[in-house]
Amino acid sequence: MPTPKPSRRRVTEKQAEEAVKTLLLWSGDDPSREGLRDTPGRVARAYRDWFSGYQVDPSAYLKHVRGGGRLRRNGGFARHSL
Repeated sequence: MPTPKPSRRRVTEKQAEEAVKTLLLWSGDDPSREGLRDTPGRVARAYRDWFSGYQVDPSAYLKHVRGGGRLRRNGGFARHSL
């Protein structure tokens, strides 16, 4: 029997924040306490940033990079310019 493909449904930022709250509760902490109130939003934004590359077309990115963007060619290897 073939394995079903995962759903491509979009998860909202609010749903991601609720998931973080659930994990905080699961760990035994209180997501509504002073030091954690903003944590679900921070975590959701961090994950959006960390996984933002999945939204980028690799060929368009490589054209930018090769065309004088953030990387430069040096001896056949690309390296970050400072």
